[in-house]
Amino acid sequence: MHMIVFLLSFHVFAQGIPEVVLTSVNPVTDELVLTNIGTASVDIANYQLCTDGFRYDAINELRGVENAILDTDLDAGESITVVWDEIGAVNGNSNATLILFSSANFGSSSPDVLLDYVRWGTSNFRVNQGVLSGRWNSASASITCPAPYSTGGVRGGNPIAWGEADGGTISMDIERTTALNVNGTTRIDGDLSVSICVDGRPDPIA
Repeated sequence: MHMIVFLLSFHVFAQGIPEVVLTSVNPVTDELVLTNIGTASVDIANYQLCTDGFRYDAINELRGVENAILDTDLDAGESITVVWDEIGAVNGNSNATLILFSSANFGSSSPDVLLDYVRWGTSNFRVNQGVLSGRWNSASASITCPAPYSTGGVRGGNPIAWGEADGGTISMDIERTTALNVNGTTRIDGDLSVSICVDGRPDPIA
């Protein structure tokens, strides 16, 4: 009797993972940039944008700059600019929230559904969802610097990542600053007003 032995060979191929995030928001021009920072391509046609006032739109319902048709198939590392006039439509340009969902399951806090979250000003729209999903760092965190906002092409998740300059708080010694300014080019009026004359001479501040 002859025995036949079959040798089976299995090959495992590593598959990339798409990861689409918001990387730029300009509420003044209603423009936002979506970037696939993952390692695989993905079609985001049915991805959903959400903002204050429970306003939603699928990506395939929107246009690009100058009314351009969007190519929603994003390769790894690719970005598209989307124009959405709902940004800031409820609370104004200085107070709004922008959320990216992978589907129309808007009540979800799963990071597979709620893909990205950013808020600026005093908007509190769906902030608990943003925090529960891990896409925003704190319910009290909000961008306060002027628009436009950008992450530099990476995932955001907190105001600092979105370009918020936070150098902490410094104190000014009013009496010492006044004494140092023998040129009289820096003038302190009360506790909140400082006038600096730009004239080529040093204006020491203590």
